[in-house]
Amino acid sequence: MGSVGVVVIGRNEGARLLPSLQSVTGQEHPVLYVDSASRDGSPDRARELGITVLELPDEEPLTAARGRNAGFQAIRKSCPGLDFIQFVDGDSRLAEGWIESARQFLDQRPEVAIVAGGVREVNREASIYNRLCDLEWNGPTGEVRSVGGIFMVRAAVFEAIAGFRADVFAGEEAELCGRVRDAGHLVVRRTGEMARHDAAMTRFSQWFRRTIRSGHAYALAAGRGSASDARQVRSFLFFGLFAPLLLIGSLLSMMFSPQAGMVTALVVLGTGILGTGFLGFRIARYRRSVGDSPADARLYAAFCVLAKFPQVLGFLTYWWNRVSRRRPEPVEHRAPPRAGNPGEMTR
Repeated sequence: MGSVGVVVIGRNEGARLLPSLQSVTGQEHPVLYVDSASRDGSPDRARELGITVLELPDEEPLTAARGRNAGFQAIRKSCPGLDFIQFVDGDSRLAEGWIESARQFLDQRPEVAIVAGGVREVNREASIYNRLCDLEWNGPTGEVRSVGGIFMVRAAVFEAIAGFRADVFAGEEAELCGRVRDAGHLVVRRTGEMARHDAAMTRFSQWFRRTIRSGHAYALAAGRGSASDARQVRSFLFFGLFAPLLLIGSLLSMMFSPQAGMVTALVVLGTGILGTGFLGFRIARYRRSVGDSPADARLYAAFCVLAKFPQVLGFLTYWWNRVSRRRPEPVEHRAPPRAGNPGEMTR
């Protein structure tokens, strides 16, 4: 049976890091914690559990991709015979028995390079934003295009495709999975629980910043030829940019031709309302088909429509960075710890 190593990445995870690390210790596999310049004492917490710690300097962008790559290289160097690597985010805890189950699955399915399972939110009802995260985890099972940041991968395949792209700070998992599939391997999400995630989002501003990241990720994937992501980009550009600009233009035209401008504005407004209503209806109908309650389906649909605006900001940020050749910086939806109280996280 193949051997497994665990790489946990984190940055200012606060009290959530301890249960994450405890969920992967006490077993026979090696564990490495990669810390991205935390200021809340995270490295010391890991060392107290007897876990090897790799601290990344902040001389380069501190992306999840960079952290996972560094962890993979370090744990393979110390344990070169590892067959599989389990990646875990520091805000998540693995379900009991997952590692063994995933290892057996990969042993039996050599055509599969990446396997993941179900993820649920720890505090689903703490806020509507946590509920949204929980609903997002409810993805299809079987052979899939991509999974999130928590998964087990064949070490040889990960090494062969040179791991994550370190310069991708949003959507790096989907980009990696795309290259894995291009190399002739499968990506599979199994039924059953793999992990519990703690989004800890209680404010609209946190959700907004997180959604900007998704817009950036869609722009990156669409630029690399992903048809499904290109459709998403066209959708949020239409609803979040072109339609509002057309409405503003119609209202401004009233300064020169009040009657014609008013008619145009009403037509644009009515079309926009009908279009967004139909879009929300389709999303809610789909969510009901995958088992969501009517209330959850409506909530998810409403925020999918609202997400078009921050996604446009992410799209524009992506292209501004490309045109200006600026180094992209990760957009974090969590605030850093307050000065003088390194153990407390602001949300």
